Amino acid sequence: MNNQKRILIIDSVISLSGTNQRFRQRKGIDTILGTREYCPYILISEPVLLGKPQEFFQRKSFYDNRIETYFVPNLLIGSLASNRILGKIGKIMFSICNLLLQSMYLLHLTIQVLCLVLIKKIDLMHAHNPPDLAGLASLVVSKITHVPYVFEIHDRSPEFFCDEMGLTEASVVFRLMKTIEYQVVVNSKGVITVNERTADYFSQYGGPTPVTIYTGTKINRNDIIKKPLEKRRGHERIILYQGTLNMAIIGKPAFYDLELPIKAMPYIIENFEDAILVYVGEGSGRPRLEKRSKLMGLDSKIFFTGLVSRGQLFEWIRKAEVVLIPFGDNPNCHTTVPSKLYEYMALGKPIVAPRLPGLSEILDHERNGLLYTVNSIDAFSECVQRLLDDSELAKKIASNAQQDFISKFSQEKNWPKLISLYNSILD
Repeated sequence: MNNQKRILIIDSVISLSGTNQRFRQRKGIDTILGTREYCPYILISEPVLLGKPQEFFQRKSFYDNRIETYFVPNLLIGSLASNRILGKIGKIMFSICNLLLQSMYLLHLTIQVLCLVLIKKIDLMHAHNPPDLAGLASLVVSKITHVPYVFEIHDRSPEFFCDEMGLTEASVVFRLMKTIEYQVVVNSKGVITVNERTADYFSQYGGPTPVTIYTGTKINRNDIIKKPLEKRRGHERIILYQGTLNMAIIGKPAFYDLELPIKAMPYIIENFEDAILVYVGEGSGRPRLEKRSKLMGLDSKIFFTGLVSRGQLFEWIRKAEVVLIPFGDNPNCHTTVPSKLYEYMALGKPIVAPRLPGLSEILDHERNGLLYTVNSIDAFSECVQRLLDDSELAKKIASNAQQDFISKFSQEKNWPKLISLYNSILD
């Protein structure tokens, strides 16, 4: 270890869904551990909802136990989306409380990073967003110690959080967050993005040229649980969405328009009576989706699995004839590419997704996917029915998607870039 260069990974993802959403970070850790050049340490910044502190400790089991891991709690008084339903006085109090809590969190995080950099003799920091406060702590520590940092951008953080809170781009909060984002990017020694659209956006800041590392996935087919799926009959044709079932309080989806497939089902079953819609996953939006299904008389056509194992998830995907990425018309969706897209491609499934810039970078209409106009029930329904009706088209699209994954988006094609970036900075 004495000859190894030391990397401090600062992961500050705010996620209160209770699911493991750090697949990308884990792949980065696996890549680092796969070399003999670097020794990683992890500093996890976990959100803690006041009143539910036990969830903070329960989620510790999600982290890698092969390396030294440290934790910094990030206290929150409630979901950011709660700001949408508060009155004027409530919004002011909500903002003040969160500002104080986030200031204390940033101070604690910065001190922790500084201590680890000095005590562990860290050579390079690697901060993740969202939020951008992990990057800001790295910036401050870098100014003090002259240890460089890399900033990895998963989402456009200001747009993401202000949309959650119902704030406009004219708000003081948004402008402050954009200032932080700009300073973190231009002062870093390396910027990592998840796709080329995001890279194009952040290259305008004038900092380091962004390096795109597609998340990809790695599926061991021996881990797929090949057994009959409960409550399903073998002849049913499955249309599948998999992921967290969360929706914003006021009805506008933060990312996914999860009601769109339900609204389209009456049109689909007119021509395909054996079609069913399956939601694989769990989340706070599930009761609302179930209510919508019942109101439309679709109880027998829509099935919710709840939480399943990774092997069961892949078996559901393998059984599906059509897989969905029903993004909503959200600014962040224009540059975001979800991990499930790579899983669909790796397993060779025909994909239906909206025609948005980030997804269109990877999916080519009628070649490796079918794209529809965002929020259009008619266009969505038409795409699904085309795949159910034309088996040759479905096979062609699925095969092209799988070949594209192997040649462009697999982990083997992308993650060596991480070590190359580290080397370019430290050598």
